[in-house]
Amino acid sequence: MLTFKKISAGTYHACGITTGDQVYCWGNNGNGRLGDNSVTSTTVPILIDSGVNYKDIAAGGSHTCGITSSDDVKCWGAGSSGQLGTGSTPGQILVPTNANTSGVKYKSITAGKFHTCGLSSADGIYCWGNNTSGQVGDSTTTSRFEPRLVPGGIKFKSVSAGVDHTCTVTLANQESYCWGNSESGQLGIGSFNNHSAPAKVRDQVYPLPFTERKFFNGGGGGAGDNQGGHGGGVILVFAKEILGSGTMWINASGSNGPGTTIGSGGGGGGTIGLASRRIALTTLSLSAAGGNGTTSITAGGGGGGAIQVLRCNAQSPATPNMSVSGGIGTGGAFGGAYGIKKLENLESLCNLD
Repeated sequence: MLTFKKISAGTYHACGITTGDQVYCWGNNGNGRLGDNSVTSTTVPILIDSGVNYKDIAAGGSHTCGITSSDDVKCWGAGSSGQLGTGSTPGQILVPTNANTSGVKYKSITAGKFHTCGLSSADGIYCWGNNTSGQVGDSTTTSRFEPRLVPGGIKFKSVSAGVDHTCTVTLANQESYCWGNSESGQLGIGSFNNHSAPAKVRDQVYPLPFTERKFFNGGGGGAGDNQGGHGGGVILVFAKEILGSGTMWINASGSNGPGTTIGSGGGGGGTIGLASRRIALTTLSLSAAGGNGTTSITAGGGGGGAIQVLRCNAQSPATPNMSVSGGIGTGGAFGGAYGIKKLENLESLCNLD
């Protein structure tokens, strides 16, 4: 009786490694993806590469790759996109054939539809094959016919290839990076844009419990004979991380009084609440200023709003650019209040993994 310790399913075929380290494959054998030197499909497992021990196996769309007990890569099946890693694009190879690894040793392998990736013994990721969506991860969309190191110097602990995208887990921090096709959001990076180089999978947005939002209070509107300006809105942003190399600008300022001959007060400043475990931006610009009243003596300026920036750790920018001043008017300019403090008592944010 055959007993298996590893299994991999392709589009129309499957392969497994037995407890005796032998490879058996079964299913559709188009392009020789079963590796038995034929293109005849089979409904039962057949022994492949007799006498060679394997430690990992990956069934792709119409090809198969494995890692032998000597940490070398062998591939077979369809090769028109370079997914066999032999340095050329053969239409098909019917038996297990060494990939052109240039001496690099491997410990795990994964196969997509038309590309393949492996984790080297030095914890680097090498990919090869079709690269039209950037799934090889070498910052190009040029298909590669032999293993290509994914640049960046990141060390990885695992890799998995999809149809035309690739995702990994890093060794140091167990973070995930993906690259390739993102038309369905499968890279997890917050956009549908393809990436040809590793892109970090984004964190979720974690709202804080409602009872922990009570420290945000907006400013009041200024008095006036005519309709006052619109008050600023309430903007609450809760995110595990806010990262980027540019400017994040949030505006909740009140509008100026609309009157021209009759006095009208400025709108009160709104409320901005920004809470994050880590904020790392070039510039963070927040404004909740009150609107100005008209020149009439009865027009008061809008009260300044409230801004609160909370974070677990002091990250750049150390002092965000914030404006909470009251509007100008004879009735008075009411200054708002704001603060920056270390987020210490909101366990639901600080302790997120």
